[in-house]
Formats: sequence, C-alpha cells, structure tokens
Amino acid sequence: MELLLIDFWASWCGPCRKAIPHVRELYRKYPKELQVFSVSLDEKPEEWKKAMAEEKMEWMQLRCAGEMLRDVAMGYRLSSIPYLVLLNSEGKVMCATNSVDDVINQLESALKN
Repeated sequence: MELLLIDFWASWCGPCRKAIPHVRELYRKYPKELQVFSVSLDEKPEEWKKAMAEEKMEWMQLRCAGEMLRDVAMGYRLSSIPYLVLLNSEGKVMCATNSVDDVINQLESALKN
C-alpha cells in the first residue's frame, strides 16, 4: 500500500515549522509506504528556499502562491496551516487535519491492515 501525505505550510508559520520534523520522521520511517509532498504558501521564493534548507526538507517541495493558491485552498478545503492531507492509494482522503498526531495515528492504523 502506498499512501501520499501532502503538507501545506509556510516559512513564517511557527506551528508549521514545529510540524516539519515530524513529517521528516514519517518520510524516513516509511520510505516504501509513504510519499510526501510539501506545498509552501510563501509568496517570496527566497524565504521558501531558506526555510527548506534550514528544515532539511529532503522530500518533494512545491510552492503555491497567488491565484493558484485560491484554487488549491478551495479544492483541499484549506483554511489554516499547517494542514496535512493523507490520501490512500486510490487518492481518497483518509485524514485532513492540522494535527501531525492525527496523521500518525491514521497512517499507522492503515499500515497495520
């Protein structure tokens, strides 16, 4: 089973920065079972790149700003960050939350089955 975690964050978001080490831990703990994408909402590319380097974010990184952000926010019901979306192998949302603990619980439960 391969799952996908999408992590919406921004360099200026304190709770987002606190969640990143947990996302990194999941990325490293489940290399075959979990793909991770982080989507930054930073408007300034230089701030985004600096934060990625500081946080050692070694998985796929994307940046979404401006008009594209509005469409993404509507599509994922994104209203605050950090916002973590866990999708199953069929692309269905298993968990959409601001809590890394919720993702960990859902992920571990899914991998047991």
